Amino acid sequence: MDGLTFLSQSSFIREANLNSDLTPVRNILTSNFYLNLRTYDSEALVVYANDNLNNFAQLHIEEGSMVIFTWNEGDTIRQLRVGLKALNQGKQIQIAVTRNSTHTALHVNNENASTPVGISLLTVYKREPWTNPELETFSPPRPLAPVSTYYQLLLGGYDLNALIPSGKGIPGNKYINRSSEKSIISLNS
Repeated sequence: MDGLTFLSQSSFIREANLNSDLTPVRNILTSNFYLNLRTYDSEALVVYANDNLNNFAQLHIEEGSMVIFTWNEGDTIRQLRVGLKALNQGKQIQIAVTRNSTHTALHVNNENASTPVGISLLTVYKREPWTNPELETFSPPRPLAPVSTYYQLLLGGYDLNALIPSGKGIPGNKYINRSSEKSIISLNS
């Protein structure tokens, strides 16, 4: 994708596929990715991807001054945070998430955070997969038994039918993009 502009806070993109090749979402879950964005939102879900086993990767902006990358390493939720003043003033923000089997880094403009934790995906479905569920800010609906292979990818917001806010530290409507004429999120890869 070369570029994408959301001119309304209620705009977002959702890509979901059932019983199909997981390569697109596996790439987000396991590979490096780069974004160039602008926003006026203080709270914004930038990217969320998950599969049928509950593997996920999430990038969001909090309080207009913090970019947070959250992902699972097996059954543990991990987070990296980079703080910068005034992320929500419509200025360009360059974000890179770099990962390999032993290391993950979040780069935001000239700041970064890293951890010696790499990629380790879940291979078996569990309805309650996390050892530290308090770090999960969104979750897909989780049935009692495993479901068919699927993945979903959300850019710039979310649908309440696709993700459920946890309510743990994040009010339910915090990332629902609503009613501001100033909101523009522009993503360029």
